[in-house]
Amino acid sequence: MSENLITKSILYFIPSDSFNEELNGLPGAYVAVCLITAILTLLVAIFLPFSPLSSEQLINAEVIALLTAAGYLGGLLILRYSGHLIVSINLYSVTVFANILSIVFLTGGFSESPQLILMLFVPIWSFIMLEAIYGFLASIAVVIAVVLLYVLEAQGFVFPQYIPEQAIPYMRLQAWIGLLLIVTACLYTHVHKYNALNERLSNERGRFAYESLHDPLTGLCNRTLFYKRARAAIEHTLDGELKMAIIYLDVDEFKPINDELGHEVGDNVLKIIASRLMLAVRSSDTVARLGGDEFGIVLHGMADKDVARVISEKIVTALSAPIVTAEHELRVGSSLGVVVGPDNGTQLDALVRQADNAMYEAKRGVDKICFA
Repeated sequence: MSENLITKSILYFIPSDSFNEELNGLPGAYVAVCLITAILTLLVAIFLPFSPLSSEQLINAEVIALLTAAGYLGGLLILRYSGHLIVSINLYSVTVFANILSIVFLTGGFSESPQLILMLFVPIWSFIMLEAIYGFLASIAVVIAVVLLYVLEAQGFVFPQYIPEQAIPYMRLQAWIGLLLIVTACLYTHVHKYNALNERLSNERGRFAYESLHDPLTGLCNRTLFYKRARAAIEHTLDGELKMAIIYLDVDEFKPINDELGHEVGDNVLKIIASRLMLAVRSSDTVARLGGDEFGIVLHGMADKDVARVISEKIVTALSAPIVTAEHELRVGSSLGVVVGPDNGTQLDALVRQADNAMYEAKRGVDKICFA
């Protein structure tokens, strides 16, 4: 239940129309850190009256704590209502910077403050969460602040010290541990972002590779992959034990469907034809759309020529069945040109020409299957 509440709290500040990252993405990480630090700052403000601070010190500390919490919450509200993530993160960075600088100023300054080391958080946070330019700007701001503290001290300025002397070593240890945890969290976020980017790039490369070798409409192999598989099938037959076949297929009566019923119906018909072709061949065979209503099929590793005849007959039967799409019952036919390797040769271009010629011979004849 508590996990669900945390999830809802984080999602509340992430506009759904601006971000679609999951909770472990950049917006989610920012909101989670901002909420945690805002809550901790408010708790500090609540418990400050119970500290041994004087009245003046208490007022200063309360003002710093409340202004810091307001800065954190302001960044969250900017994200919630405007969707400006970069502005929100920058406001958080500025708030943290001002908060730490104020604490350093009130706890001994350059030489004595155990909190000075926490200034390193600001550039680390900016480099991890934002672009490099923001990290450099944050680094410059920290350098300027530290130099100013040093100059003030060198000029004889005495910084107030709100921390009891006996607590300074403990506070210094606490600051170092806190910085270590902060750096660890930032580096974890960076590694996660890096791994997520690599995964996304890998998926994109895989998608591009798939799209470059497959027909976008039917999902079948395209001409490039068809030729690649055909060459592999020919090489596999060179030992003389197995055969391969190339089938060129043209869909009969397809043009009237496109012209009379529209390309949407025609595309649906092509998808159905593609699925029927995949069911008609063996799992080891290759089915490709070569363009328009022409398809190519590579039969791999056949024991003899009869395998090509049986599969060709299955294809003709499958495509002769009625096709029901978009409230239409349609019928198409098919003309197949078949060439067998190495019986008809082992040169791919020559085999393809023979299969193409055989297909046109089948279109002109009664038998819809013509062997070269």
